[in-house]
Amino acid sequence: MSLPLYRYIADTPLPLAQAVQAYQAILAPPHDLAYALLYDPQHCRFARLDGSGGLRDAQNQVVDLNTVFEAYLFNAVAELRWLHDHDGHGRGAVLSECADLTLFSSTPGCEMTIGRITQRYLLWGPGTTTVPGTGWSQLAEARVGAFAVPVAGVGPEQRAQLTSVEYLQTYQYGNVGVCEERLTGLVMAP
Repeated sequence: MSLPLYRYIADTPLPLAQAVQAYQAILAPPHDLAYALLYDPQHCRFARLDGSGGLRDAQNQVVDLNTVFEAYLFNAVAELRWLHDHDGHGRGAVLSECADLTLFSSTPGCEMTIGRITQRYLLWGPGTTTVPGTGWSQLAEARVGAFAVPVAGVGPEQRAQLTSVEYLQTYQYGNVGVCEERLTGLVMAP
């Protein structure tokens, strides 16, 4: 089985807000809900993409993107990766199995893979009784403290998971390995 993986890369460095708006523009119902994993000097946190291209935290406040140095926006259709380079601008790229996304006004690169594996990663800590906002839950673990995740209804002793897809390629001597991984969502653990 041959499965294409498309990579859309921004031609020039761009601000994160601009990359987020470009990503928002390619999403259509029912795949218009997207999550963000954001890294800044003080936090590693989740956010949700709102309908206007902004990222909102658990209290439904717009997230200040000025200090973010690395960001991943993702859903079942595509993952945006952005890494700060200089002066508030960074490199942006989108991974998707879709060949027809109009993004960054560039022709996507295509990598042929031989298959995919669906993965789930357990997030640190069980749920607590605190609900930080509508559609959000709080997880807590002594090692990392408490943090909010955009997954509703994670109660005490329940967990949340980050979902992804690993793409496989054949390498030298017939060895098969993971060539790329794309984040796809957040869910409550079964």
